This record gives sequence, structure tokens and C-alpha cells, in this order.
Amino acid sequence: MIKLVLSDMDQTLKPAENPAISERTHQAIKNLKAAGIAFGLSTGRPVYDALSYLKSDVSLTDTG
Repeated sequence: MIKLVLSDMDQTLKPAENPAISERTHQAIKNLKAAGIAFGLSTGRPVYDALSYLKSDVSLTDTG
């Protein structure tokens, strides 16, 4: 059973040439959470800095 998905930001969730995660990635993370699977972002950035890459969706930083 999967309880948590952790992902790196750069070149994993967000390609370098993109200003933010794609809509497809954003929806996939929301689907994980709706299924009861926690999502965690692994980054050295402060949360306030990472938010712009996450389409300002604070719910994606719940485990941060």
C-alpha cells in the first residue's frame, strides 16, 4: 500500500524550461491526495519560494 509519494522539484516535477508544474502534474498530485495518498515535495527551497512553481496551490505543501 502506498501512503506517501515524495518527489524532487527540478527536472522531476518541473522541467527547467517551464515556469511551473504542468496542469497534468498538478492534477495527478491532486488525484493522489483525493485517494488518501500524501504528497511531499523534496526541495531545498523555502515553501514561499516553491509556491510559484506549484501554481500557488498551498495544499501541495501539506507535508512540507
